[in-house]
Amino acid sequence: MKKYYRLIQQSVWMLAGKIGSQLALVMITILLARGLGPTGFGEYAMLAAVIVIGNSLTTFGTDMYLIREIASKSDYSSLAPILLIQIALSGLFITLVWLFAPLIPKLSQDGLVALRIYVLALIPLALFSVNTTILRGEQRMAEYTWLNLANAMIQFLAILVSGLENFGIIQIVGLLLISQIIIALVGSWMCFPQLRAHVSVSWRLLDEANFLLKKTSAVAGISFLRILYQRVSLIILSFLGGALMSGWFSAATRTLEAARIGHGSVFTALFPIMASSGEEFDQETMHYFAFPFYVLLVFAFAGSSILIFLARPLIELLFGPGYQNSILPLKILSISLIPYTINDYLSIALLSLRREIVLSRILLLSVILMIVADLIVIPRFGFIGASWTFCAIEFITSIILAATWKTYTRPHIGYEKAAEQGY
Repeated sequence: MKKYYRLIQQSVWMLAGKIGSQLALVMITILLARGLGPTGFGEYAMLAAVIVIGNSLTTFGTDMYLIREIASKSDYSSLAPILLIQIALSGLFITLVWLFAPLIPKLSQDGLVALRIYVLALIPLALFSVNTTILRGEQRMAEYTWLNLANAMIQFLAILVSGLENFGIIQIVGLLLISQIIIALVGSWMCFPQLRAHVSVSWRLLDEANFLLKKTSAVAGISFLRILYQRVSLIILSFLGGALMSGWFSAATRTLEAARIGHGSVFTALFPIMASSGEEFDQETMHYFAFPFYVLLVFAFAGSSILIFLARPLIELLFGPGYQNSILPLKILSISLIPYTINDYLSIALLSLRREIVLSRILLLSVILMIVADLIVIPRFGFIGASWTFCAIEFITSIILAATWKTYTRPHIGYEKAAEQGY
């Protein structure tokens, strides 16, 4: 009972924070969508996708690794090398974007300048990532919630100012960069005792960073593949369909993301608790973790039905004229809430069991299927085809993950035996 109370308490904090953050992000989306129009919003969505993928690459799976180490062993020894890794990789990614951004097709001159400015946000994002990782690892969900809420509100104020001044995309991303710097400093203040005690420069730091790069490579691959899995359709659509189609598709996906806040809250709170159990997965522990999953699955069915029914009024209310073509994609994408719930739950369960290689293989297969399907479908059916592709691959991934997880729950095989057999 105590375990359920802790999970419920942390999930409530996460849900409250995510609702507040999501409201701010919804307002940001509305301001950007209405201010920039479908074409400008589509270009902004592509820039944001590049930053999200870059943040995933430069984090290199170190956040999940550090959460697991802090939650299970209160081990902070990797804090300094992880910060070094993230800053160094961010610098490398920024350099590559500055060099190769002009090669991106259908990117306007303002969009090019904006991308080069916005990508600099990866440096403060690295520090912010380390701060939120500490809070999650220590299960300080209340503080984690307030920090993320502050992040969303600062970005909202930045976009609001840009709207009042009728700024273009260059000025908008400039203000967003400033907001990222501010929130990184706030997070560092909240985690100052840990940073002061465990972050220092020594001759061993490079060796430790190199060791961690090798150790976290599997988790890094998972983090990157999960982000790529969510964003690859938008990126391919940007290349093949242009900014207008990307804008319509982005309006649908942003609305879907808002519907996932409850699930994200529980899964964010659940992972540190799962990780603290290590590989001690007995039947009681399995039932404990399965209960919130079944509850979320029921909400996924309900949420999917509601989104299908309210797709038109939601799109019209949130985005206004020019986004009617986002209604059908939202109806299609809303079906994916069901496999999404299964996929996220089984993914964090496999991560908690330290089955990174297994999970990375499944995600890689899913990404390849998504890319191939998008390249075939988008030229013929555009953003509608991209919506059906995403939904179909979500279901395929859930089937593969469920079949894989079943090997760990067979009493006659057992977890260690399943691992020995390569599952």
